[in-house]
Amino acid sequence: MKDFGRPGVELVQQTNGTFTLSLNIASELPCLQGHFPNLPVVPGVAQLHWAVEFAASYLGVSNEVSALEVLKYQHVMQPERSIQLSLRFDEKKSKLYFNYFDEDNKYSSGRVVLGAVDV
Repeated sequence: MKDFGRPGVELVQQTNGTFTLSLNIASELPCLQGHFPNLPVVPGVAQLHWAVEFAASYLGVSNEVSALEVLKYQHVMQPERSIQLSLRFDEKKSKLYFNYFDEDNKYSSGRVVLGAVDV
């Protein structure tokens, strides 16, 4: 698996089962190298990866993705910004809901089914 690096977590808040993390997206993260030299952009796959990994760390859920139900990229995310990541897990449905945002923009959001894939 590709090493995307991991943004620094500046603040964590929990309200009614939703965790909100304040992330520092540093320009030195591996996922930004060469993506793109004159206008660095956080790749969508890195945003998805971080949401799942932070959910595993803070919500204690599986980091195995069995399905992507909804995935929306609404605004280009660039480094050297403080971005909020909201995470909520619906245990009955095994679904992770995530949302990246700041005061000015909604960057991406999604609904991901977590757990082992039935074969």
